[in-house]
Amino acid sequence: MIINNILATARRNLTMQTRAYPVDFFFSKLLTCFFTILGSFFIYNIVFKGNVTNEFIQYSGTSDYMSFTILGSFMYLFVVGTFLNVSRSFITEMREGTLDSLLISPVNYMGYLSGNMLEQTMITAGELLIAILITIPFGLRFANINVASTMLSIALTLIALFGMSIILSGIMIYFKDTYLSQNTVFSIIYLTTGILFPIQYLPSWLQVISNYIPVTYSLRTLRNSVLTGLDITSQYNDFKQLAVLSIVYFTVGMLMIRRIVKKAPERQFI
Repeated sequence: MIINNILATARRNLTMQTRAYPVDFFFSKLLTCFFTILGSFFIYNIVFKGNVTNEFIQYSGTSDYMSFTILGSFMYLFVVGTFLNVSRSFITEMREGTLDSLLISPVNYMGYLSGNMLEQTMITAGELLIAILITIPFGLRFANINVASTMLSIALTLIALFGMSIILSGIMIYFKDTYLSQNTVFSIIYLTTGILFPIQYLPSWLQVISNYIPVTYSLRTLRNSVLTGLDITSQYNDFKQLAVLSIVYFTVGMLMIRRIVKKAPERQFI
């Protein structure tokens, strides 16, 4: 039953995306990623003359600044693509007037949200493939990649983002707001998780915050797996932290969304 819910939701959303939105909708996040990388390329090559400090190498574990930045931009593209759209699914139903119908239907919450996640993962994966082709000339390198640890990092990241998106979805429904909540969350992620620089450059109190955000460990394991080729065993602690946070966020999200969504029809008129 839940598999049917997942596939039906993903199919419906894909149909809506491809029929209702122009092509530039699919490339908006891609352009943001590209210009971020382009800015980093100019700063690295023109301002810093292609050099990095020993401190950066110590913190990041690599001297390949462009690959470090590109992977961070890819992660942020993936976060926005999945996290944002899955978290907006219920409040979009509310605004379109279809939430009541959804609640009285036999659709499973888990299946509905998983279907949204599947659809957004497919779309974002397509955008990432294009982004990889575009950014290879800017210095992206895969020579040392460890495939097993890379795949594990991606899998755990998907679970973490799913759990985070469920929590954000509940917050959006409760406050009936998307703009302020989503942009606050994305700003925190962009600043504290090491998208463009190692988190060790942050003040200590911000580093404490970053340690409770799964994206921090997603980025660390992804970069270590792709740039330095570290295996799963060598990254055991980071993978463990990522797995624990993923489970915690997912559990809290599911408990939270069930309570909030059931009361959502009453709050629509408050």
